[in-house]
Amino acid sequence: GDTEISGTFTVDEAKALAAVLQSGAMPAQIEIDESRVVGPTLGQESLDQGLLAGLIGLAFVAAFMALYYRGLGVLSWFSLALYAVIFGGVLAVLSSLGIFSMTLPGVAGIILTIGVAADTSILIFERLKEEVEAGKTYRSAAKSGVRHAIATSIDADVVTLVSALALWFLAIGPVKGFAFTLIIGIIIDLVVAILFTGPIVRILAEGPMTKTPALYGMKGGGQRG
Repeated sequence: GDTEISGTFTVDEAKALAAVLQSGAMPAQIEIDESRVVGPTLGQESLDQGLLAGLIGLAFVAAFMALYYRGLGVLSWFSLALYAVIFGGVLAVLSSLGIFSMTLPGVAGIILTIGVAADTSILIFERLKEEVEAGKTYRSAAKSGVRHAIATSIDADVVTLVSALALWFLAIGPVKGFAFTLIIGIIIDLVVAILFTGPIVRILAEGPMTKTPALYGMKGGGQRG
């Protein structure tokens, strides 16, 4: 029943170690608020349901964008598809390197970033419509509208990114998975907006949009440059 710890301790170090051990032996009563055991089958089912919810949410977003923005809404489909491909590729690479593993909070982060990506497209489309309604030509409206919309999106995404980084560095456990996918999604959203959605809107404003404005949910178009 005797225990001995040996080593090259000084007197002060031995007293400090003894104090730590004695404090750990203090009586304490633990009250269990909740206890839950999740088996591998239930965990997989929850993950599958989360992914299904994400696909259903994506379908609703795509339908809304097409109905409200018409041709521009269809453009958002390609933006979201490109976003999903890049996102999936990044997660696959990180998973193969052992850096990331999919969890239910991670799926929640992915679903949230779908809304963030759609919101960026909406900012671009709405700013374009406002510029056209103000009397600018489609070309001029596309140049200034895309620039200002992306700048606004960057401001909003940076705020969310700071919050996600705080969760990543300060939180523990599953919350880190949520923060990680949110961080990756925000970065990819900005890349897609700057390198794909914005340039395509400018290209459409050069010709197709001026010929069939109603097809893109637009009304008229002034003559000021």
